[in-house]
Amino acid sequence: MALFTFLVTPTIFGTQSRDAAGRIVGTIFPLYFRYGLALTASALIVRIAAGEAWPGVRRLAGTALLAAAVALTAFQAYGLEPRMAAVKHTVGSFDTIPPEDPALRSHNS
Repeated sequence: MALFTFLVTPTIFGTQSRDAAGRIVGTIFPLYFRYGLALTASALIVRIAAGEAWPGVRRLAGTALLAAAVALTAFQAYGLEPRMAAVKHTVGSFDTIPPEDPALRSHNS
């Protein structure tokens, strides 16, 4: 996930127009977030099934971190990503929209 976030996405935006890069990344994001959710949820389930979820401070801390990762990834997949897609559809073209356009300004605040 770090590879996609810190290498692939900047490369796409650095080599494509803003609109093309947005289409590419916008197509990948829903799958990316759901894949992350499946992996983190699987890790949590395996941890619980293996009996490594508790008791003990270290086990509980690890379980809590995985549970937080599941919650945050679920928010990305089902809360944040749909909002990002909706904003993208209201703007039309990020390459041609003037900075003072109200559609752009209302989403930057």
